[in-house]
Amino acid sequence: MDKSKLIAIFFILLSLIEIVLTTRKVKDLIVVSVSTHITDGFERFNRSLKIYGLKSEILGLNQPWKGGDVARQSGGGQKIRLLRQYLESIRNEHDNRLILFTDSYDVIVNGNSDEIVKKFQTFNANVVFSSEKYCWPDVSLAASYPKSDGKRYLNSGGFIGFATELYKIVNLAQDLNDDDDDQLFYTKIYLEQKYRKHFGIRLDLNSNLFQNLNGEIGDVEIRFSPQQQGTNKNVAETFLYNKKTQTFPLIIHGNGASKIPLNSLGNYLARSWHPSIGCQSCNESRIQLESIDFLYFFYRSRGIWNVPFISSCYLIKSSTILNQENFQTKNQQWKFPLSYRNHQQPQHKNDDIDGNGNGGESLDPEMYFCHILRLNGIFMFVTNENDYGHLAQMDTIDFQLKHSEFYEIYTNEIEWRKRYIHENYTKNLLDDNIIEQPCHDVYWFPIVTPVFCQHLIGFSIIDSLDESINPCDDFYHYACGGWIRKNPLPDSHASWGTFGKLTQDNQLILKNVFEDKKRKFSDAERKAKIYYDSCMDRNKIIEKLKAKPMQEFIDLIGGWNISGGFDVQAWSLQSKLTLMHNRYNRGGLFEWSVSADEKDSTKNVLNLQQGSFIMSRDYYLNKTDNDEIIVAYLDFMTKVGVLLGGGDESSTRMQMKKVLEFERKISKILIPPEDLRDDQKTYHKMKLSELNKLAPFIDWIGYFREAFAPIKREINENESIVVYSPEFFSNLSKLIEQHLSDNDNKTILVNTIVWSVVQPMVTYLSKPFRDAAKTFTQVLIGSEGSSSQWRYCISDTSSVLGFAVGSIFVHSAFRGESKNESKIMIKQIKDAFKEHLDNLTWMDRQTLELAMEKADAITDMIGFPDFILNEKKLNKRYKDVSVNFYLKKRNYNYKETNKNYKIFTFPNLQSILTQLIVKDDQYFKNSINANIFLLNEYIKKIDKPTNKSEWDMAPPVVNAYYAPTKNQIAFPAGILQPPFYDVNRPKALNFGAMGVVMGHELTHAFDDQGREYDKKGNLHEWWQHGTILKFKERMKCFQEQYSKYQIGTDHVNGKQTLGENVADNGGLTSAFHAFTKWSKESGENILLPGLNFTQNQLFFIGFAQVWCSVNTPEALKIQIRNDPHTPSQYRVIGTLSNSPQFSDAFNCPKGSSMNPEQKCNIW
Repeated sequence: MDKSKLIAIFFILLSLIEIVLTTRKVKDLIVVSVSTHITDGFERFNRSLKIYGLKSEILGLNQPWKGGDVARQSGGGQKIRLLRQYLESIRNEHDNRLILFTDSYDVIVNGNSDEIVKKFQTFNANVVFSSEKYCWPDVSLAASYPKSDGKRYLNSGGFIGFATELYKIVNLAQDLNDDDDDQLFYTKIYLEQKYRKHFGIRLDLNSNLFQNLNGEIGDVEIRFSPQQQGTNKNVAETFLYNKKTQTFPLIIHGNGASKIPLNSLGNYLARSWHPSIGCQSCNESRIQLESIDFLYFFYRSRGIWNVPFISSCYLIKSSTILNQENFQTKNQQWKFPLSYRNHQQPQHKNDDIDGNGNGGESLDPEMYFCHILRLNGIFMFVTNENDYGHLAQMDTIDFQLKHSEFYEIYTNEIEWRKRYIHENYTKNLLDDNIIEQPCHDVYWFPIVTPVFCQHLIGFSIIDSLDESINPCDDFYHYACGGWIRKNPLPDSHASWGTFGKLTQDNQLILKNVFEDKKRKFSDAERKAKIYYDSCMDRNKIIEKLKAKPMQEFIDLIGGWNISGGFDVQAWSLQSKLTLMHNRYNRGGLFEWSVSADEKDSTKNVLNLQQGSFIMSRDYYLNKTDNDEIIVAYLDFMTKVGVLLGGGDESSTRMQMKKVLEFERKISKILIPPEDLRDDQKTYHKMKLSELNKLAPFIDWIGYFREAFAPIKREINENESIVVYSPEFFSNLSKLIEQHLSDNDNKTILVNTIVWSVVQPMVTYLSKPFRDAAKTFTQVLIGSEGSSSQWRYCISDTSSVLGFAVGSIFVHSAFRGESKNESKIMIKQIKDAFKEHLDNLTWMDRQTLELAMEKADAITDMIGFPDFILNEKKLNKRYKDVSVNFYLKKRNYNYKETNKNYKIFTFPNLQSILTQLIVKDDQYFKNSINANIFLLNEYIKKIDKPTNKSEWDMAPPVVNAYYAPTKNQIAFPAGILQPPFYDVNRPKALNFGAMGVVMGHELTHAFDDQGREYDKKGNLHEWWQHGTILKFKERMKCFQEQYSKYQIGTDHVNGKQTLGENVADNGGLTSAFHAFTKWSKESGENILLPGLNFTQNQLFFIGFAQVWCSVNTPEALKIQIRNDPHTPSQYRVIGTLSNSPQFSDAFNCPKGSSMNPEQKCNIW
């Protein structure tokens, strides 16, 4: 048979299949759903089924839910099991029976059986799944989807199909666990072409039948049909219309972050309400609410308080919060437990409400109020409508302030009410008032007007401005002048800005959780809590122990001469340095680790690099002995030495002065930080036998053999190690060998090495030690630098058990939609970067194409690693951390006895830890053991391939990074918070703030360091020589530009800050182009009332205001000398003065400070 006939037969068969699909008749339709508990959402779903007379089967009622926490992570496999069991039970009735399977808690059906079947038949399919904008739960599968118009990705919250085919599909899930992901299972079935064709599966790409609301709220609107006269009652339909696809979907799913919008739509759909009829489904009597003067609480707070029922406006904060007893004098029956709100949607916790109806401290006031109403049979929906004009009170109003009426809450109370308090609010407080009820189960109880929320958002922006400054002269002080004026440095802070403020907000969230006695923790989270508790208890114990824990630890690592009685001749550099570094992970001189080999990033390798001191090398080299900072440092060393048993102050001071001088000698051979930026020059791979020849002051083979003994890993002379800056180790070896030549110099060496162990641990000791550190810190940075004990403990716990703490933070504070929306924004910024890259004229084509490949290969990590939401995986991560309890004995004059105290222990190191259990100073021991644990984590990597999905930061951290050996950018949940990012803010602000941060990290892949790594994360020269020369010429422009910026007597180091400055500039360019493209495509132009700025101007204001900060002069000096980042003022000015788009937005004349003639540009 020839080929043409085969093709003809194929198309005939294909057409027959089409005919079968088209003409297959439907016997009947059954709606099937899973609901293990009856909730308000289920009742709403069930009501919609009854309204349209749909047959239904509800599976799993009163059964335990084993499908995981699907609101926070993947799961839902139990739904597949229950569906499979149901289809098995009706197996003899499958013939042409149509099954509509939907979620129940967040779904509304808005059509009858005939309408649903008719729409289904238009697909010519056996099974139709709903679709959505986001690829969940495995984003990597997005590339496997067939190309199509409309929404591309399968959603398993709604699908319809013949029972026969559905039964075959779910039977493929025999091995699926209840807590596996149902959507992932169906997705993989759909993506297999053989299954897609065999079962006749299609997606509803254009919302013909199914409407998923997540990410599509702006696409839909309510429409009403004309009123129809029925025999017994009036009936009118309310439809949901998709403006983009011009369809009327019938199954409405509030998936993901769209639960609240679904609640709003639920007030109209399924014949709930119609403008010409009103409430169609109920005649319930209206309920009279007892007088409750909420505004009383508002005024009593003497500040903007998180008033209940500010609909979708959770931006109100205050440092002044009413405590419980302040407002129990009025409305005794309505108690409101007040809590800090972090811009989160309220979460109701039943276990926070006691038997008397009183709420716990963590409960949101609005949720508590709703709970009380529900106990009284009242369901409440809150809305804000209308606003009113404002009459100024001329003798008090300050017209220099934007929204000056915001300040008049006390001086102009009556007009303030008119402006911001909804008129129906005060009516609802009257004793004889009846609450209006616009539709079924909905009570209209508005509190504030929309203008309140709008002004509040605008207020925070405008309040930070100083409009007396010309933005074209100094945009930093224009954008931040108001903020700087209103934010003096807090006590004990050397620097303060949005990063610090957000860090403190995140710490407060964690504190509240750690101290919540009713909170249930996973095993890993419990370990973090115990570590935190031990830190919080430290002062009770450590003050009584004084210097003893450190003295015993010094004895354990070999002693020193400061405390006297030291035998220097018996001291061995090899054994003691090995003990400090490779058993206890403490001490200085140099550092080593196990990490990715920069020239073969798939493998881990030993690496070795120079160490550092508490002060930068410039302080040692450029300061005389009489300099204030050097004197303060020597005073600090002397006080600590005396406290540790150093005898008289003069002899201790003399010994410590020699330690200081030895540190100065080491500083002279340290490679300056700006010279460490060229990884090609600093990278040197060699064998340990070669290192022994380069730096013979210790036997490196024996040194590392001891380090890897706990895991029984053999180390020999052929072991590879990457040595960064070999010249440092060669010079260090010479210096140390000189000091080993006689006992006096050897004593100085010993004291210096032990001091490098003691100095970082001073904060773990009693108050006299900490006071000595504070005095020195005050001189060094202009502030004591100390924080509340609980903040210190949150920070320390996060550094040790970061992902366990991250799990707590993400569950408590991170909004799920932020992760999805952030991924979209990153893609938009990456696309903008690539578009700009493709138009560069200074790059040769070969290098440009490779650069494009590298940009395409950059992966991103958003919020947190998924494993932290899986309790089993998280517990496994910290299985090697055990918590042991030791019975406390009568020691050190303690009065209490027989109390259990907690000590952390780690595997493979029990012999060491036996020596470390020194009775009761638990936190001191925990901190030592934590360092041992971190060392153990390092050494276990040695023979394993690199894990390129491993996070280098914990989720609560307010930061972001680019990892060159992974070619990866990461944005922890800690920074995806206001003011950097908020899904409810105008896009201009999000792109200007978080968008630039994203572009900044992306650009690091192509800065002076990142450009040396290829798309696979390997260090080698992949640029053409001519392009490198042009790149360096452009880099020189940035170096010269930033080196001109001066703060006090110090100039910014343009070479040291080069990479960060290039990233700032490239990040701004990419984020702005991504924003303008989005703005053009979306057509949105949201202008906040009272803000007379264009969208482009808001973008640049959003960028600048995240860098608002105040600093002590000393802190700025340290930043200029040590930090690769330019101080905030010039990060803003330097970046924006290179941006033509900024100058256009603010009409800055050419030659003005912010629009110089010469501009630097690379990316």
